[in-house]
Amino acid sequence: RFDLDRLPTRAPSVALAELRNDAVEPPRRGDDAVARDYDVDLGLDFVQGVAVVDPDLPVSSGASLGFTDLLGDHQLLASVTTSGEDFAFEDLNLLLSYSNFSRRWNRHVGVFRINTLQQLSSFINTRQERRTGAFVGVTYPFSIFDRAEFSVVGRYLERAESFQVPGQPGDSWLISLFASYVHDNSLWSWQGPMRGTRYNLTVGETVDVLGRGFDRQTAQLDYRRYFKLWRSTAVAIRWNQRHSFGNDSAVFYLGGPNDLRGYDWFEFFGDRIYLANVELRF
Repeated sequence: RFDLDRLPTRAPSVALAELRNDAVEPPRRGDDAVARDYDVDLGLDFVQGVAVVDPDLPVSSGASLGFTDLLGDHQLLASVTTSGEDFAFEDLNLLLSYSNFSRRWNRHVGVFRINTLQQLSSFINTRQERRTGAFVGVTYPFSIFDRAEFSVVGRYLERAESFQVPGQPGDSWLISLFASYVHDNSLWSWQGPMRGTRYNLTVGETVDVLGRGFDRQTAQLDYRRYFKLWRSTAVAIRWNQRHSFGNDSAVFYLGGPNDLRGYDWFEFFGDRIYLANVELRF
């Protein structure tokens, strides 16, 4: 049972009459306040050290700096890492990107220089390559949970030789087109996601402008579902599959705490991988 009490209030007509007679004055701004347009002023938001374990580097370290405006609509990211044991310019990985979130269509542009070194037992020779280029992308959010992403990447590729097409030069100009659909309504705690669904479907096409055998097509699906059992315990389900086709197919990896737990880092690799995983997290 609940007890309801009614508080006495004035009739709406009386309140409106008082407003018309200026009985209640609206709040006023200070005499020295001046209205003006918002000016974008980027300031340093964070500085962080970076340590990366990646099959294409394979170990890298460096630093990143982030700059944003007051509203967070404009974001500038600069990153410098090294992929070699000794500090040398040819081993540096450089990234400079800018993102604009002031409109429904989010826009992204950037330039990069990436030096990779694959040291896998299946390759007779060490596979080293450098990629220098730029990218342009847009993101369209349908809701707070769903969005579509589109990007174009142009880059100059340098290799010691072409492994897929013997006798061809190991350098060329490449253009890649990517399209993704992303859904994420997961609820997180300090331990990680506890409820909801996350998935990412991405397809891509890479064209070798000079026709030297570096064409490829890729398709990737990463699906994750979380069920909370009680307090800090949840069941996590994941399905991940990646495919790459073409003369210069991409190499995907499995192994390590990020995907296939219980195996060494990047123990399995190939141009097609499948991963099904069910975990009880507590």
